[in-house]
Amino acid sequence: MKKSAFLYFFILVLVTCGYSQIDTVKQRVLKYEIDSQVPCFIFGGYQLSLGLVYKDFRFRTEIQNSGSINYGQFGLTNKNEKFERTIDNFSVGIVTDYYIRKWFFTSISLHTRNWLVTNIETSDKINMQTYDAGIGFGFQVFPFKQKLLKHLFFQATGFFTFRPKQSISVGSLNYTISNFDILPGMRIGLRF
Repeated sequence: MKKSAFLYFFILVLVTCGYSQIDTVKQRVLKYEIDSQVPCFIFGGYQLSLGLVYKDFRFRTEIQNSGSINYGQFGLTNKNEKFERTIDNFSVGIVTDYYIRKWFFTSISLHTRNWLVTNIETSDKINMQTYDAGIGFGFQVFPFKQKLLKHLFFQATGFFTFRPKQSISVGSLNYTISNFDILPGMRIGLRF
């Protein structure tokens, strides 16, 4: 884990938690969320997001390792089936969501991602770091009314991420990362 990435995430968590003292006299203004992308765990990775909900806005910080999910399949440009691209190590991001409806939201995001690029033919691997900006949308549902389960939510998202052009050599081949990805997401979480 890179020290700068850990420090970045730690500072974001402190800032998020610092707002926890903002309450009105009659009702709680802020709500908190914790959620995770289910596919990351299925493929041997992890993803954790901490969120703060204020009125129609949600502010999130997140960390991720995608396990064996090949993100090359989500690229819109520079697709090259001779390579696999996974998120390894420690990648962090910040996301702001705006709820247009109670169940529908739009998002903007900034991430620093640590990719592991693998040349499939030679098994050569190299790390590449990118800085990604994204826009997206999502649906969030709280399907249960029972006291114990009313905090549980499910969320489906779609993101368009953008990054500057970047290339590296992996073994004897040159790899250029996609400038645009379409990233689907499925999350499960709790809101308090």
